[in-house]
Amino acid sequence: MFPRRAAVVALACALFSSAPALAGDLAPPAGAVQPTDRVRLLDQSITLPYTITEPGSYVLISNLVAPPGADGIVIDADGVTIDLNGFSLVGSGTGRGIAPPVPTADVVYAVTVHNGHLSNWGSGVFGRVLASGFEASIKGQFHGLVFTECDWGIQLLQESTVARCSAIACQTGFGLQTSHMRDCHATMSDFNGFSVSHSNMVDCVATWNSQGVTLFDAHMTGCTVKYSTQNGITASQVSSVRRCAISNNGSDGIASIGSGLIVEECVIEGNQGYGIRFPNAPSVSLAYKNILWFNALGPVLVGGADAPISATGAGAGAWDNIAP
Repeated sequence: MFPRRAAVVALACALFSSAPALAGDLAPPAGAVQPTDRVRLLDQSITLPYTITEPGSYVLISNLVAPPGADGIVIDADGVTIDLNGFSLVGSGTGRGIAPPVPTADVVYAVTVHNGHLSNWGSGVFGRVLASGFEASIKGQFHGLVFTECDWGIQLLQESTVARCSAIACQTGFGLQTSHMRDCHATMSDFNGFSVSHSNMVDCVATWNSQGVTLFDAHMTGCTVKYSTQNGITASQVSSVRRCAISNNGSDGIASIGSGLIVEECVIEGNQGYGIRFPNAPSVSLAYKNILWFNALGPVLVGGADAPISATGAGAGAWDNIAP
């Protein structure tokens, strides 16, 4: 557990110190919501959990705080956009900030959620609910969100795009399947900063987590992973790590626990274990054009034995790894 409350408050305040000026009606209009309406959600006019049953655009104009054990906003309609508008949706330590309903049939709703803060939930955004043999899911666009002190920041199991989001002091920041993630940041996670399967992550940053990134049949490009107390990246089942910087982690920079890992054009330095650890023969995984500097146990371990580096310094060829 990280000593983190002050850091969380400081980071959250910095991200939302310039909330926009607001005007207009302070309560949702009466009657059915039409797709072109912009329904305003105010703490004096609604109670949580609040269920959306019509398509349309919904915007917070105040912080909303859930009573103990309650969920936040339940989406039971397709074509819903939620603008948190710089405000916070606050839980009681359990429940789901934004989620589909308990299903009575199989449904998948397309949604957009953006521009706000979800704090102190079991899951800030929870993508799938199972009940009585049915499944209700949400998928879509999630961007400009900050998750703090949640068990999970965001959990999505349907095709979605997550961009410019941050998870601060969650148990696990991001849990994504069959999705695309860009420009996201996870810090001070007690377990994983990012847990990603069958997905792509681009230009993301993981810092000060217990485990930086866990990959399962997933691909990361242009990312930074540093200051994890355990491995920077743990990868399995045909994953790739390309053009990433992995440094100063408490164990291995990259640890493969399966076959088919590709590590290409990365800078891997200052880790307390190996730069790269492969459990199997080199024929099932590949590392090339990497720079491996000053990793405490060595540059590369393959199948329990130190692996030779192709070349060093000026003698390295175009496809060789480089180590001092």
